Amino acid sequence: MEFEFDLIEKIKPKPALFLGDLSISKLNAFLSGYKAAIYDYNIPNPKSIQPLPFWFFHEYVARFYGFNGSTSGWLNMILGQVNSEEEGLALFFELFNNFKHMQIESLVSCVINQEHLDFHYNDKYSPRQSTGDKFDVSVPLYQNAQKIYYAELSDNIGFIGFAETEKSYELIQEIYKAKEDIIGYWQRCFGRSLDWQGQKYDNINFAVKQII
Repeated sequence: MEFEFDLIEKIKPKPALFLGDLSISKLNAFLSGYKAAIYDYNIPNPKSIQPLPFWFFHEYVARFYGFNGSTSGWLNMILGQVNSEEEGLALFFELFNNFKHMQIESLVSCVINQEHLDFHYNDKYSPRQSTGDKFDVSVPLYQNAQKIYYAELSDNIGFIGFAETEKSYELIQEIYKAKEDIIGYWQRCFGRSLDWQGQKYDNINFAVKQII
């Protein structure tokens, strides 16, 4: 579980002690500084599928309130539901508790074969990312995919997707509204000849590469 989860649970009983005020904006600034310190000092931050990495709280709030996207961030979306910073802070803790305890209702996977990889490398519409010193080289997102997944989240929040490689899992930074949306994404990546199989879910802890 990520450090942010433990930190938020420590803040919750006495938020003014950590933040100086009952303010959701100050909580956001506190968490942003904490995240920057973890990044700057290269501290490993454990991640898992359940609960999802804290970044997904943006997506959770967007899905919960019916926003089309999460680009405005959880802070602004929550503030839009309340009349004060203090009310926003209380609502944050309520939503975070629900987010933290969200369950995987079902998990479906597909083994990636050479036909799928050929499509991923050669189809011009398959999602790609820019790389190189000048970001002038375009490469497929999932070059070493061995298996892909989609999972249904509890409380009708939506679906997530991730790919498995030999050394890690690559998690898409989006919660999809419908199963057809995540399946459509994977078809754009690997073609339509995907053989989906339901499987038992055991929580996965991993060093994750999150895909935007």
